[in-house]
Amino acid sequence: MWRKDRKLSKMAEELKDTFREGWQGFWLPIIILLPFILDYFFKFTVFTARLGKDGAKYMSLFLLIFIGGLVSISAVIIKERYGCANLHMDL
Repeated sequence: MWRKDRKLSKMAEELKDTFREGWQGFWLPIIILLPFILDYFFKFTVFTARLGKDGAKYMSLFLLIFIGGLVSISAVIIKERYGCANLHMDL
């Protein structure tokens, strides 16, 4: 039992270190996924009430285009900040 608790506390400490050092890496998935999640859950309630039926439909299409552009800009900023990007995949 003691060994298991020690292993879990070590894993928890490593996870804390990972979040502490790499929390900036979570912004890109949040930027990508959050608008789609909000659109999925609130499309027929909040967005339809505010934008109308056609507005809610076109907002979904706008999100597909806008998020792709936002991710592309983020990739360029990351490349500029860190100097190079390694896109090679070893298969």
